[in-house]
This record gives sequence, structure tokens and C-alpha cells, in this order.
Amino acid sequence: MRIFDLRIQEGNVLTTTGNCKINVRTDRTFYGFSISGTLEGRPGRLEVCRLPVEDKTLLINNWQSWGPIRMVNLARTRYSFNNTRCEYSRHPLPWLLRQTPFLSDYFIYVNNTLLGFLSSTIGHPFFVVKENHVIGYVEYFQQEFESPAPLEKMVIIEGLPLEKALELYASLVREENRTSFSTWNPVGWCSWYQYYGKLTWTDVMENLELSKKPGMGYQVFQIDDSWQKDIGDWEPNELFPPLEEMASSIASHGYAPGIWLAPFSVAESSSVFKSHPEWVVKCEDGSPLLVCQNWGKKIYALDVTNPEASRWLIGLFRKILDAGFRYLKIDFLFMGAVPGVRYKNVTPVEAYRSGLSLIRKCTEGAFLLGCGAPLLPSVGYVDGMRVGPDTAPVYHMNTNDPFEINAYNALKNAIMRHFTHGRWWWNDPDCLLLRLEDTHLDDSARRIYAIATGALDCILMESDALSLPIDRELWLEALSLRGGTAELENIAEDEIKIRIYGSKKGNLEIELDLRKKDARVKVSSDSLPHRTVVRKDGRHFHYYGKVG
Repeated sequence: MRIFDLRIQEGNVLTTTGNCKINVRTDRTFYGFSISGTLEGRPGRLEVCRLPVEDKTLLINNWQSWGPIRMVNLARTRYSFNNTRCEYSRHPLPWLLRQTPFLSDYFIYVNNTLLGFLSSTIGHPFFVVKENHVIGYVEYFQQEFESPAPLEKMVIIEGLPLEKALELYASLVREENRTSFSTWNPVGWCSWYQYYGKLTWTDVMENLELSKKPGMGYQVFQIDDSWQKDIGDWEPNELFPPLEEMASSIASHGYAPGIWLAPFSVAESSSVFKSHPEWVVKCEDGSPLLVCQNWGKKIYALDVTNPEASRWLIGLFRKILDAGFRYLKIDFLFMGAVPGVRYKNVTPVEAYRSGLSLIRKCTEGAFLLGCGAPLLPSVGYVDGMRVGPDTAPVYHMNTNDPFEINAYNALKNAIMRHFTHGRWWWNDPDCLLLRLEDTHLDDSARRIYAIATGALDCILMESDALSLPIDRELWLEALSLRGGTAELENIAEDEIKIRIYGSKKGNLEIELDLRKKDARVKVSSDSLPHRTVVRKDGRHFHYYGKVG
């Protein structure tokens, strides 16, 4: 069922169809239109809008933070869905993604128009391109609403260039969700991209001792995947001391202790699953839903709507905080939003937000970094967010898989999703890899990644064995570029211009050529002070010169 097309009029429309009654309110705004309303009954997959496609090039976005945001050409783009090992990571409706590569979650930009949902509190909003139309849907997963429930609010932003449309959209999302997050934009060290799953406590202590080189500016020291007994059994294994000793050792060196875990993931081999198989999301026949295969084993999803499982989750995070950890990287979060049978009859989006809300409430005072997370449902619950796939010590541009793990894909996504930075959370573009050995990154690849991360004022983390030779000067240059407000041009291309106002180095002009791996930084000829004010309606006002 379609609520409206783009030839819409202002006012209320009451529609009844099948088993669903919908009350829609359409309002003209300074940027285009705002659409809100309520629904009752069983909406299923609700078709919300339909727009003829005139321009064959459009921007599409994946549902979770590892996934790509990219420009596609309807005539030329080809993408093969070939990952069955963890297909839910690519979409909550993976069978739908297999049918079309032109699927965009939460928002889409086409015909100089941005169509975007401001919330994902109950249903999953997305757009597909077929038969020369963009069609907007909200998937309600067969949920039935006995009393009026809110329709996921949608906006139509007309006539703005891509970068400005995305910025305005992000500001409207922030206002709609009343978003707040930590004022701390961290700098630190992470173990993952040097040691991966082979990290030992000896490695941790060695790097702690080497980390005190003058001027590095680390604030966080984070232990990544490898410390736990199993996925779901969040206790230190035989290679690590108790949590309290881990945290205190890090704190004694002057850092906020950081740790990694995947709170919604439960391995088939874990004692948690063996003792409580009823705590995971099920198939219709009652068997555990296999969400992905990773770490060489089957991984199931924790059902946080089960009261016992939710109490266990609360206890887990209280234990970690009581041990002294203050920076928590919570990964594989999409696991909490997969469709399936749960203890309570709620949508996967409601279940996910319930779990994230529990974590947020019992970790007050800690910094939460989301990773592998559904983007729009996470707004307001995390302080930082990974905004692309994992980086790697390789830089590949010519790939047909936008999910591929490599430094180019990670960097490109961080640039394309910069519009969320400082509005929804602090963006994490993933770690800088600055070692001069044990890497396939050349000097140019290391430099462009570091310059972009610093210039965009992102979370800045390094992931190298500090016993190796490190490009320390490049790290210091990235640090010196932070603190400003960035304006980007040509983000859909590989040649990107960035204007920085108010960085530690002043106002700057930066040119990035991702294909040539070239980064040029110069002091801006515009020396006027600059201040940006965001109004409640989402509009940005830029003031230059002396301002009160």
C-alpha cells in the first residue's frame, strides 16, 4: 500500500486498507516536506512513497555502520551478493538485498532530492529502486498494533547539493531524537590491527610501557577481541589476569581503560548458550536462529526481551564498569536487530533499542563506541560510532565489493558519513596504522588516512605494536589538525576538498585525492574567524569575523 507519491498536498489524510488504518500528516517546510502520522492494525511492509527516477546516479546507504554509503549508477553498477556466512550483517532482510543491489536504508539522494526517515523506533525504513522508481518502505515485520503507533517520520529535502542535504538531514534526525552524547572526542591506542586474536597480556604490558613517549597524547588504551573465554562468556581467559587487574594496570599509566565485547553475540560453544539456550533469538520452529558464522563457530543473537537475559546483560556491564573500564567498544551490534522469534512480541528494531537502552543506562559515565551497528536506531544511545568497514594494512581501490575490508573503503566511508559527526555521535573512521614494517601500506596511504582523520576531527586511535618503527611525525600532524569544523565538497568523488575552520592550526584548505593517495594541506587565505550555529529547525548559519 502506498500512502502518498511526491505530488503531495499539505494536511491530514486518513487511509484504511486491508488490516491497517493510517493517519498521515503532511506539512510544507523551508526545506521541502515533513510527513508524520500514526497507524493501527497490521501494516506489514508499508509502501510510503514512490518517486520517478530521472537521474541514473544516486546515493545509497547500508543499514549498519560497517556497510557502505556510495554513489551508484543504475546503468553500470553491478554487485554480487556472495556472503552467506554473515548475510544479516549486510541487511536485516538479506533475501531482499539479494534481489536488488539498489537498496538504500534510512535515506536516499536522487534527482537533487533527499528522501529520509528521521527515526527507526519500531520499523525498519528503506528504499528500493525498481521499474525506474524509488520506492520508500517501512518494514514492520508482521507486528500488529492494537492502539495507534507512530509512523516513522520522513522528510523530503529539495534542491540542495548532496553535502548540504546530508548535513540538514543529520540535524533534523538529531532534533527529532533529542540526541545527546559525550563531549569527549577520544584519542588512544587499540590492540586489534596489530595482534588481532593473538593478543596476550604480555603484549599489553609491553605496549603500555612503550606508550609513554612524549607527545603521543593517548587518552585511551583499549584491549580488543582476544581477552575473553568465548563469545558470550565475557570473562578473561587463561592468558589474561582478572578484569580489575587489567583495568588498574592501564589506569596506572594514566589512561582510560578500554575493552572490546560483542554483547548481543552468543557462540554455540559458550557456557552461556549451553546453560541457557532459551536466551537466544529463535526460528519459527523453535530452533536457535543462526545469524552468522565467525570465530570458526556458529553465532546466535541474544534475546534481550527475555527477562533473565536482560538481567544477565545488565550484570555484565556493571561488572565491567565496577572493574574500572571507562571506554567500551561494543561490536557486532546488528546481531540484536535480526528478525526472529523472541520472548516478547516486538519488532527487531524495538528489541535492539531495548537492549541498547539497557546498556546505556547501566554504563553511565563510560564512553560507548558502537560498531557493526544499525545506524538510525542507535542515535542517542552511543557516544561514538564506527562509520565504515574495518581498515587493514592494505589499500585497494579497484574492488567490486563495497564491504571489502581495506583502508580505502574505510576512509571513503568516513568521508561520506562525515555528516553524522558531531550531530549523532563522534565518528570513528577506524584506527591509523602507522608502522613502517609488517604492513602493505605505503607512505602515501598512511598519510592520506591520517590527514583525513585529523582534519575531520574524528576519534583518533592508533593500532600498532609500539616496538616497531612508527611514523610518529604523521601521528603528531593528525593530532594538530583536530578541533575544527569541516565543510566538504565532492564527497562522492575520489578528489575531495575540505575547508577547516578553527583547528589547532587555524583555518585550513585540504585537498584529498584518494586514487592517487595524495593529501595537500595549506593555511587558508580566509583568515576570518568562523562560527557555525545550528538552529532548532536544523538550519546551519555560518558567521565570519568578530561575533558576539
